[in-house]
Amino acid sequence: HVTRDDGAHWSDVTPPELKTDKQWAKVGNIRTSPFDACTAYVAARRNKLDDFAPYAYRTYDCGKTWTKIVNGIPEGFYVQSVAPDAVRKGLLFAGTERGVFVSFNDGAEWEPLQLNLPHVSVRDLEVHGDDLVLATHGRAFWSLDDITPLRQWSPAVATAAATLFKPEVAMRSNGGGGRGGFGGRGGAAPTAQNPPGPAVIDYQLAQAPQGPVQIAITDAKGATVAEFSSANNRAPRAAGAGRGGRGGGGGRGGAAVPAVNVPNKAGFNRFVWNLQAKVTPLPPAPEVLWGARGGVVPVVPTGMYTVKLTVDGQTYSQPLQVKLDPRMHATDADLQAQYDLALKINDEVAKAWNTVYDMESLQKQIKALGASAPGAVTSAGSALDQRITAVEYKIANLNNKAGEDPLNFPIMIDNKLAALAGRVEQCTCAPTSGVMDVYNDLTAQLNAQLAAWQEVQSKDVVAFNSLLQQNNLKPIAPEPRATRVAAGESGVN
Repeated sequence: HVTRDDGAHWSDVTPPELKTDKQWAKVGNIRTSPFDACTAYVAARRNKLDDFAPYAYRTYDCGKTWTKIVNGIPEGFYVQSVAPDAVRKGLLFAGTERGVFVSFNDGAEWEPLQLNLPHVSVRDLEVHGDDLVLATHGRAFWSLDDITPLRQWSPAVATAAATLFKPEVAMRSNGGGGRGGFGGRGGAAPTAQNPPGPAVIDYQLAQAPQGPVQIAITDAKGATVAEFSSANNRAPRAAGAGRGGRGGGGGRGGAAVPAVNVPNKAGFNRFVWNLQAKVTPLPPAPEVLWGARGGVVPVVPTGMYTVKLTVDGQTYSQPLQVKLDPRMHATDADLQAQYDLALKINDEVAKAWNTVYDMESLQKQIKALGASAPGAVTSAGSALDQRITAVEYKIANLNNKAGEDPLNFPIMIDNKLAALAGRVEQCTCAPTSGVMDVYNDLTAQLNAQLAAWQEVQSKDVVAFNSLLQQNNLKPIAPEPRATRVAAGESGVN
C-alpha cells in the first residue's frame, strides 16, 4: 500500500503477479529511489510455499504499474532485499538467499557480486557512503568497502585497454600499528581488519601489460610526491625481521611489513596508498638508532592531488582529494607546516647518511690497498682514514650495532635528527617552537660537520690521490650509492 497524504488514505499497489497466481508472498523489503519520488523497488519471497524463485519488482509511477526485475538471478536465489545506490542512478544491489547481485541498468539485468562473500542468506543490505554494508543470517555483517569502481563501471570499461577509476576521498587520520616507540606515529596494531586506505586506487586492465605498471601521485603544483612501479614488486618481509632498538624505540621488528606491490594482472586491480610521500632514508649499516627508526616518510597534507597510471606508454589521470578525519582538529596550514618540516628533516638526515656512505666508500678503498701498497701510501692512507673517522663519528656513531649499545656510545647528529622527525609526524598538528629550535640547532651542527668533510675532501683526499697517482695507483672516489624504492604501501590483486 502507498499513501500520498501522510497516512490519511492508503491505496493498494501490490504488484499484480503477487495478487493472482503468486499469492501469499512475503514482501520483505520496499525501497524508494533517492532520485525519483515515485520510483520504488520491492523484494518478495515465497520460500515457505516451496517456491524458491526470485521475485523483485520496480515501479516508476508510485505503484500504478510494475516491472519484474529478476533477469540474471537464478532459481533458488530468492530475493530478500533490494537497495538502490544514492550516487549512481540505476545501480542496484540485491540480497538473496545465497548471495549478492548487482545491476547497472535499474534491474533489467543482474550479475553476481559474490567475491569472497560466503554463499549465505543476505537478509538486508544498505549503501552507506561509499560502502555496501549487508547483514546475513548467521554469518555476520559484511562490508564491501569502496564501491566507487561499480559507480563508474560501463561496457566501455570492460573493453578499454586500461581504465583508471576516480578514487573516493582519502581520509587522513592517525592509525595504529605504525613505527611505534619514541620515533614514530605507531601504537598497537588493530585487532580487526580495517577497510583499505586511506587512498584506494583502482584500475582495470584488459590484458596483462608488456611493461611495468607505474603509479605517480602529484600535488596541486604538479610536483611528484610519491611514485611506485610493478618493476619493484617484492614479497612481504617476515614478522620480526630487521634490527630493532630498545623497547620499541624505533626498531624495525614487529608485524610483517607489507610488500610495495603494484598489481599488474589482467582484470580489476587495486593499489592502496597510505598518503606517505617520497621514501624514508635508512641509516648506514650497521648503525642502530635509539628512539628512532630513521627519517620518517611524511604524510601529505590535505588538498587536491592527481593520480597518474602509466601502462605500456599510455598515461591515465584522475583527481584525488585528501581530507582530514573530522574527529581530528588541525588547519590546512598546520598540516602543510608539518609536512614541510618533515621533508626538511628528511633532507638533512639523507645528507648526513649520504655523507657517511661516501666516507665508508673511501675507507673501504683505502683498506683495499692493503699491505702491498708502498709504505708512504699505507701511512698516508691510515692518516686519511683517521681524519675521515673523526668527522664521520660526529655525524653517526657506528659503534651502535645493537639495541643496548647507545647506553655506552652516545647518539650523534643523525640519530637526533631521526628522532626529531618522529616527533614531528607523531601528531596531527603544526610544529611547536621547541621543535623548530631543536631543528635549527641540529642542522647547524650538521652543517659544521659537512663543512669539515668538504675540507677533508678538498685537501686530504686530493693530496692522497696525488700520492696514489705518483705510485701508479688508481685514485679513490665515492662509489655510486644504492637507490631505494618506497616502503609501506601494498597492492591487492
